[in-house]
Amino acid sequence: MLKNTYEMVGTLFDRIVELECKVNKLEQEMNRLKNEINKMNFFSVYQDWVKAFMNEVIKKLGGVDKWLLIESGLHYIRNDMEMTDEERQCVEDSKRILGDKDIGTICSMTL
Repeated sequence: MLKNTYEMVGTLFDRIVELECKVNKLEQEMNRLKNEINKMNFFSVYQDWVKAFMNEVIKKLGGVDKWLLIESGLHYIRNDMEMTDEERQCVEDSKRILGDKDIGTICSMTL
């Protein structure tokens, strides 16, 4: 009888440890999901501002076609590949525009 009691206590202890591990994993997952939600909330708050900023940058670059050349140029830079002269020029223009003080007017927009 006493032996059965010790076995039951041992089994119960093992189950408690197992449950504590599962609770810890659930807490970690819950914290990870909260962080993801916070990131999404952050970006949703600034989404309109980012859209206005990007539209202003694209306009100063000369349109969507130039923006697409910048995207492909940056892709080639990241992958250590050669760019066309037009892509290289657009990337240089974007560096100049992003360093331009006039772009600050869009940065001072109220959210």
